[in-house]
Amino acid sequence: MLDIGECRTSQLNSGFTISSFTKTSSTEKAIALAMKTYQRLWEQGVDATTLASAKAYVKGQFPRDYETNAELADFLIKESIYGLNDDDINQFQSRVDGLTMKDTQRIIQQYFPKHNLQFVLVGNAEKIAPIAKKYGHVTQVNIQDIGFGESQ
Repeated sequence: MLDIGECRTSQLNSGFTISSFTKTSSTEKAIALAMKTYQRLWEQGVDATTLASAKAYVKGQFPRDYETNAELADFLIKESIYGLNDDDINQFQSRVDGLTMKDTQRIIQQYFPKHNLQFVLVGNAEKIAPIAKKYGHVTQVNIQDIGFGESQ
């Protein structure tokens, strides 16, 4: 299963993440599937059925994103940093409902990079580095280095 983990955009930055968990032995197939799905997004866009399903999913997830005081506080901080306002919550459902097929194509073009994608792979580097090299330059970082886990 391919999980679209996060797609957040703002005036200051944008980000798109595809995340998946798989066995080392299926890493190559998982990356290939993600890339095929992503390429299809660029070539074919989103169909009406997928758009309707995505709208229902996003609207169902939205209230759950702000259930706790900490989650709501996080939103208020982002609201301040990114210059958002209360309409971002109050009008969210109607804005999602108003999204058109034409809008999806504009969003894909504007916020989903077509080239220079970056991968972060965590696992057995000896086995997955050769797979990653098929997609470009590989920088390997040891998970025990400073910055990962406990300080040394």
